[in-house]
Order: sequence, then structure tokens, then C-alpha cells
Amino acid sequence: MAKTARPKLGRNLYWHKNSPHIQFDWQYKNQRHIGSTETDNPRKAAEYLEDYKAKLREEHRALLPGEVPVRKKQIPTLDVAADEYWLYSGGPERPQADTHLRQLQRAVRLVGPDLLVTQVTGDDIASAMTARRAILANGRAPKNSTVNESIIVKIRAVIWHACDSRMIPRPPIRWGQLAYTVPAPAPRRLSEALLEKLAAEPPHYWRDFIEFQRETGVRLCQMFFGLGDIDLDQHTVHIAARKGSKEYDAPFDPKFGAMLAARMGRAKAAGLDTVWFRELRRGRLKPLTYGGASSMWKYVTKRTGAKAQGVKGSHDMRRHAAMDLYAETRDLGLVKILLGHKSLQSTVVYAQADTDDLKAAKERIRLAREAKSRKTPGKRAGEVKKFKRASRL
Repeated sequence: MAKTARPKLGRNLYWHKNSPHIQFDWQYKNQRHIGSTETDNPRKAAEYLEDYKAKLREEHRALLPGEVPVRKKQIPTLDVAADEYWLYSGGPERPQADTHLRQLQRAVRLVGPDLLVTQVTGDDIASAMTARRAILANGRAPKNSTVNESIIVKIRAVIWHACDSRMIPRPPIRWGQLAYTVPAPAPRRLSEALLEKLAAEPPHYWRDFIEFQRETGVRLCQMFFGLGDIDLDQHTVHIAARKGSKEYDAPFDPKFGAMLAARMGRAKAAGLDTVWFRELRRGRLKPLTYGGASSMWKYVTKRTGAKAQGVKGSHDMRRHAAMDLYAETRDLGLVKILLGHKSLQSTVVYAQADTDDLKAAKERIRLAREAKSRKTPGKRAGEVKKFKRASRL
């Protein structure tokens, strides 16, 4: 089943990937206006934009010569800018809206809600990052990547949206220099013995889930796709955009077709929108969740001893799928498609040679040297003797 396409829109209107509402982007008198029409109906969105344009033109006609429009004078505080960005990025309709709002509010609180967006400095961001690192979770400090995501990514998006929508200069903050160093991941192929342990340890209702993720390399948070995202004819699953990945169709092996078809039939009968579920007493189906999957992976990696070998969870299965494909094809382009990366730069890390490849290359070099050393001197030895005779003369 193909994903339903959104209707085409008129000029200055567009769909935002995280919002069900139509957004507008319009420039007038050297000032850019960005916002939400608060509707998903193209006709009503067009009417909203026309009313907005009419009010703005009326406001400009009422200005005295040399007077600056009120909209352009007002530089919002970080708190107000965060509210605008929250609505622009989808508001309560976006996925995991409560978590996103809570993280955004915390970031604004740590930087300073009363600061004007043009007054925020690198020192303010650095202080907020230090304060964020001091917030412990289960007695442990957050990782560098978590701090970067919590402060830099969120506050930068808020400030840039506020400045761009008002056509005012962005504050000169060197975001790249403020970011904490994040070590590059070291993906590796897991041994067959370890993969068998990881697949056999969890309860039976997780095994299809684990095998499907192992083969497709889909992120754990993206594994909970809807029934409408599955195309049994093309053997693909539509994966929504997230993080550094784009919206894409993940191909799966035809061997999963019968399993998915059976699960889709049972899910529809039970009124579920996911193929991942467990069967309770009397045949009642309960959908599996992201939280349940996270807990399962923590239990499995600890129980099988995989955690001691550096396997932290489901993302290692994704990396294994990528390394497995690269080892077979040596084609980074295919790995990029498998993982749904936007940029090839994110995929280059999978091009590193693993230990087995290094050992095999060294063995080939050793055999080549031995074969070369076993060759007879032949003509070259005669040339040396002739040279020695000539030197005596």
C-alpha cells in the first residue's frame, strides 16, 4: 500500500514534515513572514494567507514616511521565540510532542528565557551546556551528544527561525566550536554465535521483530511503522524522516512477506496499526512499544554477555546490517540507501576495514612475497657476474 500523498499547494504555501498544518513563507517589503495557517485544508490555507497579506499591506499603508513597521521593530525574547518555533515545527501534532516540548522548555530555561534572541552569546550557550551536564540521570552525567542535542540543536533552531522570519541578522555564535566532542561510532559485524544468542534470548513474540530489524537496518524508533506503510507487492516499508535521515522506503527480503501479511491480517482484525504485537489470553493482542523494545534490548545484552563485548543495544544490529552489506558489495551508495542517510558523509564510517579484512589482506601480501622470493635468479644473476668481471678489468 502506497503512502497517501498530500495535495499540492499554491504559491507561498508548503507542507512542513513535522506538522499536519499548512505553513506559509512570504516576503514583503524586505521582510520575511513565516508561520502556520492552522489548517490542513488548501482552500482555507490560501484564504488565511490572503487575509494575512491584506492586514500587513494595510499596516504598511498607515505608516508615516520613515516610520518602521511594528512587526520589524519587535525582537522577541527567547521564550517567545521558542513558542513560535514550537508551533512552526508541528506543535502538539508532531511525534513525541510532550517530550519535545519539555526538552525545549528546559533548554530555554537554562539559557535565559528573558534574553532577546539577538543578545544571546556563546558564553550563554556554554553556561547552559555546563548546567545541562550537571543534570544527572540515574546518577550519571549525560553524554556529550545528549548535551549538544539538548542545548545547541534546540536553541540554534529557535534563534534562527526567529531571526529569519523577521529578516534580522543572526547573532554571531560559533556553534561548532561550542559543541562537545562526540567520538565517531566504530561499527562492526557481529559474530554468528552472538547473533544467535541475541535472537534466542528474548521472548518468542520479539523474535520476528529482531530478525526484521537485523535484515533491514531500521532504527528502533522507526520500527513501529503503520500498516499503511507496508507494501507487500514491492517488498518495501515506508520509513518516516527522523534525525539525520530522510523519508525513504526500506526494502525487505521477500521471505518476510508471508510473516508480515499474516501479522497485518491479525492487526486489522484487532484494530491495531502495527504488525508488532504479543498475544495475551483469549487471543487478545497487545501492541509492542518502543519502551518495551528498549527494556528488552537492555535485558538481552546483559543476559547474553553481549554488553561486555561492547554491544549496547538495537543500534548495533543496524550497524551490523550496514557492515554486512558493505562487506558483500563494497558500495557505500547502497549502504546509504539501506540506512536512509541524507548525506554520504554519515555513511563513510562504515567503509572502515574490519579485523578479518585486515588479516586477509596481510595474508595475501605475505603469500605474494613468498612466491616472489621462490623465483629463480635466472638472467639477472648472469648480469651480476658479467658486471663483476667488467669491474675487475
